[in-house]
Amino acid sequence: MGTNLTQAIKKAAMDAVRASKPCDFLIGTITSVSPLKIKISQKVTLEGDFFDVTETFDKKTHKTGDKVVLIQGMGAQRYLVIDKVVI
Repeated sequence: MGTNLTQAIKKAAMDAVRASKPCDFLIGTITSVSPLKIKISQKVTLEGDFFDVTETFDKKTHKTGDKVVLIQGMGAQRYLVIDKVVI
């Protein structure tokens, strides 16, 4: 019986982690360079306090229309802009 209880607890914990979406990768489009604004969906454009940028991203020149990769933090309150997407 202890094994079944342990398995049930592990499953519940894993389901809770998956449901909370601890992080996710996104592709966004730069809609403004100064101030930096990035559109991540039809209805959502991020700016200012919603994201941080890496040193690599910060050192490059960007323009409107550039695609960028972001990591969405838990709770979708913060986004980390990693780099420009090159196709």
